[in-house]
Amino acid sequence: MRALLVLLVASHAAADEWLTRVTLSLDSEVQPEHLDQWRTPLTRFTLSADLDWRPDPAVRIHLRPRFAIDAVDSERNRFIPREASVALTAGPVDVHLGLLELRWGLCEVLRPTDTLAPVDAGQGLIRPDRVALVAMQVALTLEPVIFEAVVAPLVHPARFPSGAAQLGFSLGGFDRFRLDLPGAARPPEDLDEVTFASRVRATLGPVELHAAWMSGPTRLPGPWLDDLTLRAVSYPIDVFGGALAWTVGPVVLRGEVAHTSTRRAPDFRVEENPHPYTEPIPPSTTAYVAGLEATLWDLVGDHDLTLVAEYVGEVRPYYDAQAALRPLQGDLYVAARWAFDDDDDTRLGVSAVIDLKRTDTLFRAFAERRLVADLVLRLEAALVFAGETGPLSVLHELSSEDVVTASLSWAF
Repeated sequence: MRALLVLLVASHAAADEWLTRVTLSLDSEVQPEHLDQWRTPLTRFTLSADLDWRPDPAVRIHLRPRFAIDAVDSERNRFIPREASVALTAGPVDVHLGLLELRWGLCEVLRPTDTLAPVDAGQGLIRPDRVALVAMQVALTLEPVIFEAVVAPLVHPARFPSGAAQLGFSLGGFDRFRLDLPGAARPPEDLDEVTFASRVRATLGPVELHAAWMSGPTRLPGPWLDDLTLRAVSYPIDVFGGALAWTVGPVVLRGEVAHTSTRRAPDFRVEENPHPYTEPIPPSTTAYVAGLEATLWDLVGDHDLTLVAEYVGEVRPYYDAQAALRPLQGDLYVAARWAFDDDDDTRLGVSAVIDLKRTDTLFRAFAERRLVADLVLRLEAALVFAGETGPLSVLHELSSEDVVTASLSWAF
């Protein structure tokens, strides 16, 4: 299990100028497939902070560093500068500079228009987040429309756990291959490796509309077979997409669509690669999501129940080596969350991502309850149920990554 003790300290130098929030965590975790490697409780220390300084009404400095120190395994030590930015405001124009967390799209989990930030699976392959980008973001607000432009000059590859380089894949009649994954952020080698993006957002009564464009290096590299080793190969892409959310009473209808063009990518000839089924660059494709969220009151007493369902598919599915690193080809996301109307702020939730092509399932569950005052207990589980085997089935490769955690947080 994972025991997490959180100390929250808030201090105000000036109510409108300086706010500091610091969180200290002591934790461990259990993976059901590796009980013999269970980490001794309270051996990992995590320190995170949320620092917000407004020296002037038009200037905001925001820092969100996170440090993780493992007393047993130094390979698990990490520093994650989640955000470190300066924001400047001049009338309807806002400019953000620095390390930014950028999340686009309107759907809950499977968002094909959310292509700016690569995946951050550094804390576990089935618990991914997003990598923060060194970027400049400019926003112009002309109600009810917001125009945004983003430039990210560095190449930010996806982040994986330190041991993920040994993650094996099955290819054709071969057994397992080692995958060399990309490293840390680096300067671009040419203009194709600089990311440019723009988005237009509009809120028209119960309808929210997004239109987005991104051009830059792929966020998930393709695997290229080289001397019995799968190494990551990056290539330029262009993404055009849009999203919609329409609120109708207690129901929110959501949809997204994004076309990814790989036509600017280099042409990897078959004679350069003796195994054509491992060509790292897929053809251009269009992904879409259709879903809804419904919140029901008084269905079971005074409890609120929220139901979510989303389906993601591709207009032209592509089954080859890309299936492992780009799995959005026919997945269903379902979730149910209960909020109990009690003094203890009890919440429960379950969700699942189901690969309908291979019947693989990623199941999640959580339970949260306030014990006394500001002492909150939270239990979580992330479990993989592998279905039929298939070429590079991503969940099959993660079937031993199940994790069960518990957290005890105390805020004061």
